[in-house]
Amino acid sequence: MSRRSRLWWLTALLASVAGTLYGRLLPESFSYGYFGFASCPGHDATSEISAVLWPVAAWVPLFWYGGGPVVVLAFAVHWLASWLGRPWIGRLFAWTAAVALVLVAGSGPVAVAVDLVLDRGCLDVWGGLEGVAYLTGWQVGPAAAALCMLAAVRNPRYLVRRTLRARWFRRGLAVSAALGLLAFAPVSDFVPGPVSKCGDSRDPEQVFLCTMHQRGLFTKVGDHLALAYGRRQCAAFPAPGVDPYLIASICPPAAEVARRERAAQQAEIQAEEARSQKICDANRHRPRVRPVRVAHDRIFTDYGVIEALETEDWDDDLLTTAQDDGLVATGPGHLMILTHSDYENCVTVEAYRQRPPLEKKGWDRVVEVGYASPSGTIELGDAMGGPQMPNMAFAGKGTYRIRVHYREPAWEELTPQHLLIQIFPGRRGQRAVRHDQPGRAGRPQRDVPSGWSGPCCSQ
Repeated sequence: MSRRSRLWWLTALLASVAGTLYGRLLPESFSYGYFGFASCPGHDATSEISAVLWPVAAWVPLFWYGGGPVVVLAFAVHWLASWLGRPWIGRLFAWTAAVALVLVAGSGPVAVAVDLVLDRGCLDVWGGLEGVAYLTGWQVGPAAAALCMLAAVRNPRYLVRRTLRARWFRRGLAVSAALGLLAFAPVSDFVPGPVSKCGDSRDPEQVFLCTMHQRGLFTKVGDHLALAYGRRQCAAFPAPGVDPYLIASICPPAAEVARRERAAQQAEIQAEEARSQKICDANRHRPRVRPVRVAHDRIFTDYGVIEALETEDWDDDLLTTAQDDGLVATGPGHLMILTHSDYENCVTVEAYRQRPPLEKKGWDRVVEVGYASPSGTIELGDAMGGPQMPNMAFAGKGTYRIRVHYREPAWEELTPQHLLIQIFPGRRGQRAVRHDQPGRAGRPQRDVPSGWSGPCCSQ
């Protein structure tokens, strides 16, 4: 092994050590955001490579400490192979180790350089200079170590010249060039054509092309190829695997099938809504005393939460309190009621001037809580949006009592669950659990985050 080779090996080890020290000095986390449409293949490729090779960098000790163990191992194999008279084995191992080191721990600087050459806007995608320093600065050491390893085992010049002059090399190079030209030469049927952009056009072909592009199909070829594909699909319709919704705009038979399927789905939805509404109407509450205001609605929630919010404070942690109770919780200007997220809710809200008589019969649970209204607006609705029920704070801002009645659905028949919410003036006071019916066996569990225990699961 020559002196020049030993110096390159020493430089490679020092580069790995420098990368390790730099990584130790970095903060534990770094946050950045970007907006733009720059084309950055280096950034995308690095993300893909990191996702695949991260376990190797994390669990294989050879790639720890800036790749220092890889450098040491490659040096040992190169030295041993040279001593045994087989230097080509050491060179091959060093080349393989260098490539692996770049892929696992040194691709960042190369990716940044490629992106900046192609598009200066990619600097923002990387998080600016600070993002480049944090994300790829520690990879400079391993990348430099890999280059030094290649320099340490490079062939003498006379071997390179002899290889370049060899007949087999020149013939192989000529064949490779010819095959490359043939591979990249476009076939006449696949010459790229214009790719249209989606807009508000009502042209059937344009609608079809936009539908294809929105699904990620035929986005890299011309419109004529996409239209040819659509016409072949229409000619084969109704063959298995042909999507009528995809070709409906340019294929009348498929459009008719898609129209009938949509109509059937809509009719099924309307029938289900009518069934639920009929159940809600048949089970409406008959108040024992005359309320001031009454509102009825059928509500389907995304996450089993019905609430009234009068404040901008979303950090009151009222959800935890509601989960502990299993039905209802209140905070200043915030009322939250939990139900089963997979079933509709027949909701009746009644406002009274005085405390109404307590009703237990027919309800699985009744809970009364105090509530302070800072704005005089109690409008219940789905927490994730949608229409709100009318304001029930008829007395304006002040303190109220909220009495919530809950009745379970028929679980197997998928009928709605029922809520009766009575609101009347009163002191906030303590929570009053008026009625808690023991649960019936065989209830399905709620499909909600861990820790939730709504009315379906109350003890």
